[in-house]
Amino acid sequence: MINRLLARIENFLATQNSAMFRNYILIYISVFSGLCGSLIFYYNYRTEIIIKNIKTLNTKYRSKVQELLSEELKIREQQNKVDELIKQDKNFLIMHYFESIIEQLGLSNKLQEKPRLTSVDPVLLKSKGYSELILEIKLDDLNMWQVTQLLEELEKNKRVYIKNLELESNPGTPPTVSLLLTIATLKNNTEINLD
Repeated sequence: MINRLLARIENFLATQNSAMFRNYILIYISVFSGLCGSLIFYYNYRTEIIIKNIKTLNTKYRSKVQELLSEELKIREQQNKVDELIKQDKNFLIMHYFESIIEQLGLSNKLQEKPRLTSVDPVLLKSKGYSELILEIKLDDLNMWQVTQLLEELEKNKRVYIKNLELESNPGTPPTVSLLLTIATLKNNTEINLD
């Protein structure tokens, strides 16, 4: 079969004159060159698109990675600060701290009930070796000056942070409010003491 095809091609070429043969060769070279040029153009075009996509993705994900790394750095700095605060005052007891503040401000008689202390271990804190001690406080018949003084005193101590604050006006005594306050502190899991 291949021999027949080759024989036909040989007969076709033998019957052609040199000018016609030259024209066929030129057409063949032109078509071949055009196909090769088209393939090279298509290859370069697709390669350029892929390189642009890679650069775009690289830039996008590089910035995300940089954001994550800077956030991780901030978290580590905060964790180091927390560790330093805990080391400075290992015997810190949030209940005693709060009792001393309300005594100092003369608000002991405003307590509706004894503050409730609980310990929680959120997964994120637990993985870092901490537990959170939460103190819930209910005070009644406070004026805004007393509320402000209490909040200022709480803000002075870096070991304590305010988690929740609810004010409700007292209908019976209009210039006063009831205060539901939740404060918290962090402790190493090895140092938990609910006193």
